[in-house]
Amino acid sequence: MNNGFFYTIKRMLLKPGVSVKEYIYEDRNHYIGPVKFFVLISILFGITYFFFKNYVTAITVQPVIDLGLAEDSAMTKMLAWSLQNTVYTDLFGGLLVTFGLKLFFRKYGYNIFEIFTLVCYVYGIATLLLVFITVITGLTKFNLLQYNQYITTAYFVWAIAQFFDKKKMESYIKAFLSFMVGSVMVLGVLILIGFVSDVLK
Repeated sequence: MNNGFFYTIKRMLLKPGVSVKEYIYEDRNHYIGPVKFFVLISILFGITYFFFKNYVTAITVQPVIDLGLAEDSAMTKMLAWSLQNTVYTDLFGGLLVTFGLKLFFRKYGYNIFEIFTLVCYVYGIATLLLVFITVITGLTKFNLLQYNQYITTAYFVWAIAQFFDKKKMESYIKAFLSFMVGSVMVLGVLILIGFVSDVLK
């Protein structure tokens, strides 16, 4: 298959930088659009979450509860909501990361829409990796989910650097910083909303 959803996945796993540039500058017929790609994989994760909710919750929401927060607190519920609605939280995070990448890699001359295209594809594959990790954890009972953050972060950094300049170490550092800033800001917003909700109860 030389086009469509599965072709896009294969190319983004093997040659993310080249693939995104092909989509932007050369031939879009072989690839599924970035936003559509991201949304489809987010829906796939939503289905996966429905069947393996306990495993995902144990590795993400439970640590927050262990800090002393009530299971029915607004903050805990916000984190659970973010997992059930990844298409929204990841799009928000993707926008933040896009602006971060635009700032860090401004000398390369890519516009905000080209960088957002890159981020949609990369976030899509990162979410797909989470789907596989979740399914493997659910079926084998081996808690691979505890390594998810390392695996998806490593892919994100590698893929972003491949797009800008894979030969320079600074590309990997800037990609990592952009990812971390975006992730922390999304988490901060969720925690802030939950905190304010709990205070106003």
